[in-house]
Amino acid sequence: MHRDCVLRFLHASDFRLGQVAHGIYYVPADLRQQLLSAPWQAAEACFDQAVAQGVDFLLLNGEIVPSGVERNRVLSFLSGQFGRLADEGIQVFWRIQGSSLDSWYDCFDWPANVHLITDDSDAIAFTRAGETLAVIAGDRTHVENQNAFTISLEQSGHVRRNVTADYVAECGTARSDVVTAGRTVHCPGSSQGLSFAEPGPHGCSLVELDHHNSVAIGFLPTNQVMWEVSPMTLPSRGEIERAILDSLNQPKDSVTRIVRLVLDAADTTTALNLETMSLRALQDRLNSGLSGNHRVYVCEVELGAEMTVAAGTVMSPGCVQDFRELVLSRGEPAVRTLRSEHRLTTTSPSAQLLSESARLGAELLS
Repeated sequence: MHRDCVLRFLHASDFRLGQVAHGIYYVPADLRQQLLSAPWQAAEACFDQAVAQGVDFLLLNGEIVPSGVERNRVLSFLSGQFGRLADEGIQVFWRIQGSSLDSWYDCFDWPANVHLITDDSDAIAFTRAGETLAVIAGDRTHVENQNAFTISLEQSGHVRRNVTADYVAECGTARSDVVTAGRTVHCPGSSQGLSFAEPGPHGCSLVELDHHNSVAIGFLPTNQVMWEVSPMTLPSRGEIERAILDSLNQPKDSVTRIVRLVLDAADTTTALNLETMSLRALQDRLNSGLSGNHRVYVCEVELGAEMTVAAGTVMSPGCVQDFRELVLSRGEPAVRTLRSEHRLTTTSPSAQLLSESARLGAELLS
């Protein structure tokens, strides 16, 4: 513990152990097991961090235990992890969804360090050497103690902004925090993202309290897989696939990245080359080129919303090819930028695409 740190705890939420990744068109064989195990490994990483950081206790809330067949397995997993923390003298304050405990929770002989909190639970004091340092309760219990740091564990979907606690422990999949008038409202987010709707790193929060009751919150990454939406503007010169591969192969960290590429072009010539490509074939070639980098998988390739259209649209293949060859033969300096001057985009009606293409072709030939 830092010398000026009076209290140190870990806040984690939304393990979602009964859920799996979704929103992927095709999952390669060597990635399937990793996606299935990622939420479990991320949850275990939270417990690893609690031990490594030497915290006083763990706050846990949000969507932790699923319904259905996975429930027993999840409770068994949690019981084992709580036992690890008990061996290290680390307490657990776990906010259970709902107003009461059901028979599933009663089936387990939870370690003595585990405190299950519900809507109706009394506030629980955390003490050290006979001194009460923190008081923890559920969101419906009024918590107020002039001599101790107060914590309110919020239930998912029942967040109240008028809580009187010093630290309001929210839950949810997105990380956020608000500090107003000395009160901290914080959500660590889920420990593992499950789709492109949850991009970037995920993890848990290390919270430290000093002698002046000032709160410092640090981020500890735990995700095993990271979803990444990657916009990329390709340069005017150079091979398209090589430029993409060079970017994707840049070293980042040891986390597997599942990438959605959103491609745009710096000039019309590159745009034309992109728009005549089969994006699915491009995706396959990129993944083949990344075969030595097992930490990156291109899941989708799409064109940016502002990408101009001179090929690959509703026009006939013959018209598209003729127009493309005409533009390329005249060279980039002779071609006006379609995006800025002619607004010829993928959202244009078919008739407009045809008429604009014909007009531009006639202009280039004149």
